[in-house]
Amino acid sequence: MSGEESKPHCVMPKDPKDPRGCGGWCSGPNEICQRLDNNTVHCIDDSECLHDEWRCKNGLCIPEQRRCDGHFNCYDMTDEYNCECGSDGFHCSDNTSCLPLDRRCNGFVDCWDGSDEANCTALCPASQHTCNSGQCIPMDNFCDSYRDCDDGSDEPAGCDSPCLAHQRQCQNGRCVPGTVWCDGFDSCGDGSDEANCGSAAPSRDRSSVVPALPPGHLLGRLLPNTHRKVVHPQTSAARSHS
Repeated sequence: MSGEESKPHCVMPKDPKDPRGCGGWCSGPNEICQRLDNNTVHCIDDSECLHDEWRCKNGLCIPEQRRCDGHFNCYDMTDEYNCECGSDGFHCSDNTSCLPLDRRCNGFVDCWDGSDEANCTALCPASQHTCNSGQCIPMDNFCDSYRDCDDGSDEPAGCDSPCLAHQRQCQNGRCVPGTVWCDGFDSCGDGSDEANCGSAAPSRDRSSVVPALPPGHLLGRLLPNTHRKVVHPQTSAARSHS
C-alpha cells in the first residue's frame, strides 16, 4: 500500500470540539487535518501548510483566502481574530474579521454574526443617489456643483469640470448663471459672485429695491386694460405739495 493510500479519509465529524477535526484519525505528531470540498477531511503527514494556506491555532490548514473572510473556517475560530483592517475595510463585531466597505449594508449577510447588515439605512430607490452616509438625494443632484449630501459625497473630486458658456465660475468651483452675478444674492455659497461689484450692487432684499426717481415724479404701474396709474403711498405726499 502506497503512502498516499495509507492516509485515512474520514467523514466530517459532527462534534465541532474535536481538536483535529478527524474524529481521532489524525493523531500523529505531524499529521494535520485538511478539509475537502466533498464534506470529508484528509490527514496530511506534514507539519507545514501549503504556500496558499493558513494554519489555524489547532494545526488545521485552510485556504488563505478564507482567512478573515467573515466566516469561521477553523474549528477553534482563530482564522477570524487579529485581522488587520485598513481604511478600505471594516471589522465585524468584537473586532473580528475584516471585509471590504462595499460589503457593508449591501443587503447580504457577510459577517459571521450579521453585524454588517445591522443599523443600515434603507437603500435608496433607483431614481436617487445614495450618499456615503446613506442619505438619498435626487440623481440629478449628483455632481451638480452643489453639496446636497450631508457628508458632501455627492461632489467628489472627479466632478470638477469647466463651466458652460452662459455660466461663471465661483471661487469655490461652483458654476452659476452669469445673470445672477452681482444681483445682491449669494448664489455661489462663498459670496464670490457678490464681491467686487462696486456701488452698483443692489440690496440683498429684492422687496426693498426701489429705483431712484427725480423729484416730483410718481412711482406707479399701468393696470391691464386701463389708462389709470396706481400711485404708491410713499409718493402721494410729494404730489400734494407740487
